[in-house]
Amino acid sequence: MESFDVILIGHVTRDVLINGDAETHQTGGAVYYGAAPLKALGLRVAVRTKLAHQDQDLLEEFHQQDIPVFALPSRETTRITITYPSGDGERRKFFIGAVADPFAIEDVADLQAAIIHLCPLMQGEISAEIVRFLSERAKLGLDVQGFVRVRNGDTLRSSAWEEKQNVLPFIHYLKADQREAEILTGLQDLHQAAELLASWGPREVLLTHKEGVLLLADGCFYSAPFTSRELTGRTGRGDTCMASYLGRRLTHSADQACRFAAAVVSVKLKQAGPFRGDLHSEHAIRTVLGDF
Repeated sequence: MESFDVILIGHVTRDVLINGDAETHQTGGAVYYGAAPLKALGLRVAVRTKLAHQDQDLLEEFHQQDIPVFALPSRETTRITITYPSGDGERRKFFIGAVADPFAIEDVADLQAAIIHLCPLMQGEISAEIVRFLSERAKLGLDVQGFVRVRNGDTLRSSAWEEKQNVLPFIHYLKADQREAEILTGLQDLHQAAELLASWGPREVLLTHKEGVLLLADGCFYSAPFTSRELTGRTGRGDTCMASYLGRRLTHSADQACRFAAAVVSVKLKQAGPFRGDLHSEHAIRTVLGDF
């Protein structure tokens, strides 16, 4: 395989979003939302995923955006129904219709990239052994959602991640949302939670919350707000944030990447689906994001 700037590993999904009386059927998954801003930056981005043969249509948007997607066969494709029962766009429930086969080491042994971003959706998709194996090949990004979310029948519940202190030393970039950070650390204060997470190994810890982003990088804290209060594009917010951060971080400081990621999310929140925009140049970035 050729070398890429960023490769994302995770399941692409067939989603149903239910918000009040509105029901939307669409492609989903962290790889789906994460690949778009990386491509918008003009980076060499690719996706490694697994899905059933009859669901190949889910890959069409990757093809349309000229994003290489290396899809492996699976007995099933992950299917998720996401409901927003509170109407505030923050709390949500997940119902599982089917789950694609987990990744094995032989599924990822050929990957070459500056950053490999692991973005599973639930526990069991990517193992600790894969994390340790890939850490010898690239800097690793990790979204903890795929390790604290546990399938319980047809629902997902959040649970403590028993292996965290055996895995996090191999991670360079770690992302969690506010609730996940509290589950992992037992701490409600985001600054304290970030410090504890960093003490377990990650060099840079990115925590998302309703108001914006908090970053701890090499002992220094940075923050940036989400300037949009709209929630039309709430689904995929965290995936977009982390991918935007990783893409910008390849060439810019941690502080600049943090502010950039928050600005990209602020634009994404205004429209459902993945981020749409041209970020190929500094002029294009200013046009889309303003003076972020």
